[in-house]
Amino acid sequence: VKLKDKMRKFNSKLTGTLRIVSVEDADICTCCGTHPPFTGMLGSVKVIRHEKHKGGCRVEFVCGRRALLDADAKNSILLSVAASLSVKPEQVPAAVSKQKNDLLAQLDIAKSKLLKIEEEKLQETYAAAPVNADGVKVLALPMEGHDAKDIKAFLPKVTALKNTLSLLLAVQPERISYAVALGADTAGDCRSVIKLLNEAFGGRGGGKSDCAQGGADYCADWQEKLQSVVEKLK
Repeated sequence: VKLKDKMRKFNSKLTGTLRIVSVEDADICTCCGTHPPFTGMLGSVKVIRHEKHKGGCRVEFVCGRRALLDADAKNSILLSVAASLSVKPEQVPAAVSKQKNDLLAQLDIAKSKLLKIEEEKLQETYAAAPVNADGVKVLALPMEGHDAKDIKAFLPKVTALKNTLSLLLAVQPERISYAVALGADTAGDCRSVIKLLNEAFGGRGGGKSDCAQGGADYCADWQEKLQSVVEKLK
């Protein structure tokens, strides 16, 4: 077997004498770099990262002055973060992890309180919801500051309502998520409603006849668009 047939990549346009670098059980390729007489000329060799790539492993490294500059830059970042957290450099990973967990816990508490507010608002919205020609209440419930996961968690609240078609809208600075659900003993097809929302918001979504979900990029006139869909359903 020719050596070039064993290589991962071979440029057929290459001519003349070629230098081939072979790393046993790793790789064989043509050499295209500077050839120092001994490796000590390279100075420090620092492997920055490695990752799986197309059945192999991609390795990124820096040598010599670049290795020193990379280490110096990262050390400065580490010291800066350590100072801001008031910990020693070696304690930064644990401090960051703790701060992240504390933040997530506070977010969970905040979301829980927001969902309780939405539950209270649900009763008022349900009482004032218009009734369509089929005698079904069309309930539109905007949930500002929430996301798609919050909508999913809130769905059981609206599916328990009898004779109701509910439209839930989670509004965030960059994204709007929405869901449509039928209440208990309510006839209808949520897929047709999700199409109306997709058209109004320029989004994408789908689902089943009793429940469907979708989303779109944030738009400042989301209230008007939601109301236009409700008017069509009325």
